[in-house]
Amino acid sequence: AVDVSDSGLKLHPDTKFEEGSALKLRIELPSGLLREGHAVVDATCAWSGAIEGTHMFASGFEFVSTQPGTRAVIAKLVEAFRSGPNRIPIDSR
Repeated sequence: AVDVSDSGLKLHPDTKFEEGSALKLRIELPSGLLREGHAVVDATCAWSGAIEGTHMFASGFEFVSTQPGTRAVIAKLVEAFRSGPNRIPIDSR
């Protein structure tokens, strides 16, 4: 992730995502943040476009809170991102 907020995140994947597509993001969390070590968050692609001169894309995703506790996990993620090295592995499914 290159940016994280309470409403979504920005990624630089090597694949273009279709705007409006729904997916689950598996977010690897810093040690000790959650017992499981990762969180799965429902998201929708808000936008995606090529980054000129690279093979990568810039893609924005909006979080969709469908499970209890999702907002608390997102708040912890935002806090970890802002205080850490700003590299959080994300896997889309």
